[in-house]
Amino acid sequence: MANISFKKKSINEAFIYSLFLLPLTGTGIPAYILALGFLFWHFSSIKMQWHDILFLLVMIIWFFMKCQQSDGYASTVLLRYYFGFYIFYLFFNNYKIDMDLEKLLLVICIFVLLEALLINTIIKPQWLPGYPKEDMGVLKFETKIMGFYQRPYSIGNNSTITGSLVMILVFYLYSSANKIINVRSKKIFYLAIFTVIAIGSGTAYMLLLAFFVFKVGPFKNLKRALISSTLILAFYYLLFVVDIGSNKGLEKISAYYLTFLVDFKLEQINIAYQDLATLSDQLLIGKKFESASQLIIWSDFAWCDLFYCTGYVGFIFTLIIFIFKTNRYNYIPIVICMIGSLHYAAAYSLPGQLLLGYFMSSKFKNYAQHQVQLVRHKKFLKPISH
Repeated sequence: MANISFKKKSINEAFIYSLFLLPLTGTGIPAYILALGFLFWHFSSIKMQWHDILFLLVMIIWFFMKCQQSDGYASTVLLRYYFGFYIFYLFFNNYKIDMDLEKLLLVICIFVLLEALLINTIIKPQWLPGYPKEDMGVLKFETKIMGFYQRPYSIGNNSTITGSLVMILVFYLYSSANKIINVRSKKIFYLAIFTVIAIGSGTAYMLLLAFFVFKVGPFKNLKRALISSTLILAFYYLLFVVDIGSNKGLEKISAYYLTFLVDFKLEQINIAYQDLATLSDQLLIGKKFESASQLIIWSDFAWCDLFYCTGYVGFIFTLIIFIFKTNRYNYIPIVICMIGSLHYAAAYSLPGQLLLGYFMSSKFKNYAQHQVQLVRHKKFLKPISH
């Protein structure tokens, strides 16, 4: 026992990873308390650039205006939900840790697959806090793929969000041309693909298909063009000819559903705009809410919900941050976050906010630059075979 030791870095890593799993307990509030407590405690030594201060001031001004217009608690919930990622951005900018994202992906996959196994064998999904229930304890949204398989909701409290989170990590870790794939990487990659399949989300499947197309470099050369064309044709065949969406539980992977989805989202945008236009300040800072029960969050069109709840100020503010904080090292996960927000938004779940905050931080940028240098150094030192 005397030889057993715990490194501070490993303990810090394990602690940060545990924050991603908090939604499994039914609440993510401790993560926000931790981040805010850390920032207040180290207020005098926090590193902030001029644009960070400007972004923070805009967010505070919006919040005070929202409190004057709407219920205070409802305004606080909106602040946490739509802008919580910025809190974690400041946190990771000043917290001394470099996350091993491959290890994080492994942890998430293990917990997702474990939940999938348990809820389809010995545990009822309604026993778990992450599954929305009616007053009588019956699941609000029960999905039985092929009539028997219940999808795991896991850390996103929603299959689509959890699947998107896994794919964000997969895109970042395995789509880079500079990434050296070792044995450990391959095992975790295959485990991640299996996890996405087990999650059973149409959005995640779309992102998985996009990943494979992106990975082969579509139309870069003849071979890759053939592979990409084959994948596209296969997807078209499954969607429009075989119509896999006709199978029970797979209705959301169908040509009919895709057409319906486009029309539905256009109608959602029109309804939101017409509603906001009824009061002068709503287009500026969002819908007036008398109580938190009226809030539009966890809905199926996050970009529209962002505009509806926070107005032009919140919508444009979010776009500017995304654009301003995007660089050559984090553009892939940020773009995937933005695409995913066309449906349920992983970016507004606690794990998504943690990831987004980390990817936007200077801590991650410095870490990514160092990793790229190591990869180039290894390639330079690699012996030339004769």
